[in-house]
Amino acid sequence: AVTITLKQGRRGPNRLWQPLCTSEIQKLVKDLYKRINTSAFKSAYRRHGKRVFILGAIEGNGVDKRKHIHLSIGIPNHYDEQYFKSWLLNEIPKYQWVYKQYKVDILETKLDEAKWHNYLTKDGFELDLFEPQTHSRDSPNKNW
Repeated sequence: AVTITLKQGRRGPNRLWQPLCTSEIQKLVKDLYKRINTSAFKSAYRRHGKRVFILGAIEGNGVDKRKHIHLSIGIPNHYDEQYFKSWLLNEIPKYQWVYKQYKVDILETKLDEAKWHNYLTKDGFELDLFEPQTHSRDSPNKNW
């Protein structure tokens, strides 16, 4: 379970104020997703399409709420949970739109996962940022 709070705007290269838009948030998440997959699967990510499961939502498009991202990210079988968490906590602040607050939690039980996914899909979220990887039992990609 990952929550990343975002800056609402920043000074661009031309020193003009650039407000945060949905396309910038999508770029950030897609790049983070690519980094996770490259780190987890190396060239198998590119060559064989191995990917971790990800589900995400943007919240905070209103005036009174800071924009932030909620993600559910599958941890690859060959990764230690604590290593993956510390790796993510190290990667997240590298992005220019990330504000001071971000959080990564390991979901210990199926009930925790169900509660988090229920929270992700509540009303008011913009979903379908990513195409969650759907795999059949026969799929060669069983690494998530």
